Amino acid sequence: MVLCDRLHSCAGTNRWRFCHVCHDTAIVFGLALLQMIVHFRFFLHISLGRSSRDDLQLILFSTLIVVLMVSGTIVILMNLNERMM
Repeated sequence: MVLCDRLHSCAGTNRWRFCHVCHDTAIVFGLALLQMIVHFRFFLHISLGRSSRDDLQLILFSTLIVVLMVSGTIVILMNLNERMM
């Protein structure tokens, strides 16, 4: 379902939709990438300057956890979508 620029009415007030869905998705993914970089740098204290085996293992494990969570969420949502249709 593709949403176009149109006037939306919500509780008697009119709001314009300024961005397309693909722009919104790009903005969300860009902000998610920025958040990951900030977490790696300031909370996990991983800098790009030093290359350590522990840092690599930490990044790979974090990536594995994120991939598992995202793929599990997609499977659950697809299953719910199939049951609703």
